[in-house]
Amino acid sequence: MGRGARLFLLPGSLHLLLALAFLTTFPPFRAPDEGAHLNYALHLIRSGRFPVFQGMEGRVTYEAHQPPLFYLTAAPFLVPWSKEGEENRALFVARLSSSLWGLLTVGTATALAFVLIADPASRTIGALIAGLFAALHPVHLLISGSVTNDSAAGATAGAALLWICFLLMRGVRSRLPLQSSVDGLITGTVCGLALLAKSSNIFFFLLGDLPVITLLAGVGPIRRKGRTHRHSPLMALLFLSSFFLSFALSAGWWLVRNLRLYGDPLAMAAFLEGFRQSPGPQYFFEKAGLTPFQYAVLVSHVSWFTWLGIFAEPNEVMKGLARISQGEEPTLSFVLTACAIGFWLLIPLSLGVVRSFAEMAEKLRKGEVSQGLALILPFLTLIIVLAEFVAFNIRFFQGQARYWYAAHPAMAYLYAVGLIRLLPTQPPARLVSLTIGTLITLSLIVLFIWVPTVGLDYR
Repeated sequence: MGRGARLFLLPGSLHLLLALAFLTTFPPFRAPDEGAHLNYALHLIRSGRFPVFQGMEGRVTYEAHQPPLFYLTAAPFLVPWSKEGEENRALFVARLSSSLWGLLTVGTATALAFVLIADPASRTIGALIAGLFAALHPVHLLISGSVTNDSAAGATAGAALLWICFLLMRGVRSRLPLQSSVDGLITGTVCGLALLAKSSNIFFFLLGDLPVITLLAGVGPIRRKGRTHRHSPLMALLFLSSFFLSFALSAGWWLVRNLRLYGDPLAMAAFLEGFRQSPGPQYFFEKAGLTPFQYAVLVSHVSWFTWLGIFAEPNEVMKGLARISQGEEPTLSFVLTACAIGFWLLIPLSLGVVRSFAEMAEKLRKGEVSQGLALILPFLTLIIVLAEFVAFNIRFFQGQARYWYAAHPAMAYLYAVGLIRLLPTQPPARLVSLTIGTLITLSLIVLFIWVPTVGLDYR
């Protein structure tokens, strides 16, 4: 068994074990929009066609605007339970497909750290810690244990980020014309699949162009097998042409379908119209008397709780916050414990961001532009995802950390980089034990305290 497989063995095993516990414990249809996501997959099986979005009142599912990748992969598992009256069994089977997507997310987080950490003494332990963070974080387990396309969005985003970083780290000196074409084809495919998982992953269409820098930044000849190869704009053109072709083949058909049905390739106008009655900032300004600052605090508070899995489900967070303000929350000690763990997690994450900038600056000082870009790309991905989240909350109230899940592998990498800079890596078992102990404590609190009570009245 190779080193990469051994590194993945522990995080992957823990993921599967805990994901199974979460998906069997989570009450049916209590995860966000779980019934609508399941109906999408069942509609594919029963009708053989993609659903057409008709807003919140749509006859089939109000998630019909979503790209199809998750539902296409879930459908084969659901065929034996696709008849009317089998929805409860189908639900748990569909949750298994989310767990498999979650396994890919763990794998991409592990590999991303292995690719980006240059120090041989830190690379192995860093990759293992990143995989454990990805596997054991409660937001990951809640997504892996429910029926949601967020599971596919995180996995494909992680795969796209990993591949782009790999190309950038490999650098210009390994590039030949044929390689440029192949690399472009693979890059366009993984970025297209990320878009087919969730429309918000559209930013990978831009990030996927970054490896062109490795083709344009190099100067001078390269000798390979007795022949001299020179870099030229032709190789950049080959990469871009292959990238656009494979992106069009993998995701272009979906964009064209949306353009014909809804008038725009991402169906955003149809989505905004269909959900125009959903609560937004104005609702809180007028009904609750909140100021814009208070609304931002509310969104931040709910997002923080959902990132830590507190109360397990976003609607329960709102109820729990009300109980806390009234002094009636019976699990306040566990809330405080979870928050304390969360603040600890932020320390390595923040340090990982600082280290990424420092390492990028060092690479740029040496003239290694592509490697510098690779090292800052996880942070850039996180910032883009959070910016999309802020933009969404300007229109609708959605304080749910699952919207950050596309950046979950990037966050796992940043946590690992920060932790191995914060604490000594020897003995490595210390950092591994600390990561497992911290995150599994948090996830077990979520699993045993809040997941079984979702939808129940505490009082």
